[in-house]
Amino acid sequence: MSADRSAADLPRTWHGDAGASRTLVLLNSMGTVQAMWDEQIAALGRDHRILTLDLRGHVAGFTDAFGFEDFVTDTVRVLDQEDVRGATLVGVSLGGALALAVAAARPEMAGRLVLVNTPIRQSSKQFWADRADVVERDGLADIAAGMAGRWFPPDAGAPAQAVIDDFLALPVAGYAAACRALADLDVTDQADTVRLPTLVVSARDDAAVDPANSDELARRLPAATLWPVASGGHLLPVGRPEVLHQVISAYESAQPAGEVGA
Repeated sequence: MSADRSAADLPRTWHGDAGASRTLVLLNSMGTVQAMWDEQIAALGRDHRILTLDLRGHVAGFTDAFGFEDFVTDTVRVLDQEDVRGATLVGVSLGGALALAVAAARPEMAGRLVLVNTPIRQSSKQFWADRADVVERDGLADIAAGMAGRWFPPDAGAPAQAVIDDFLALPVAGYAAACRALADLDVTDQADTVRLPTLVVSARDDAAVDPANSDELARRLPAATLWPVASGGHLLPVGRPEVLHQVISAYESAQPAGEVGA
């Protein structure tokens, strides 16, 4: 693991009802910070305790080279530090892959999973290596300029712009390191073995992660249900927050934690 700082230093925040019996852990996509979950926290915090955290490479001081497994190790350590057990792990894109990898490594931490627009593996490692080189040379502005069309539906408005602004504030060296780490993402083995009830949510207009990834996850996971959403873009919690809130609420109401065979 990168030696610059440890998982103990990663920012994390508890939200919602501290006395609630149900816990959600919300795991960010690549290039975002905890604020991407603001709408979900407002809607779900009334009857959940909710943990959010930032990822290595996305905060100051986490800039040394690392790999995808370091993302996983960091997340496990934070959940251990916060004594999380039996939670619903909700992740978007990279966050979904992390949720699946954490559940495989430490099954007691998760009661169920919600994987949103999640890649099962990278289709091109070279794409992420090239992106890291471009970021180191030119900064983040050119990538940010294309985010609206790739991540959000046309009417996403101010919440989408806030995500883009947060992206522009990321440490350039850290984001470049995260790009190189993302090139190693492959959760095929975890998808074949994790038996927790899992909801695979797929925005069919996702321009960043091919929805075929969600289809394959739903086929491979032994206890998965595929929930397609016609539109909402890659960052569904921002593009269509009310849809994801309804999906999570309906799934939790219908599926007891830990029950296999969803």
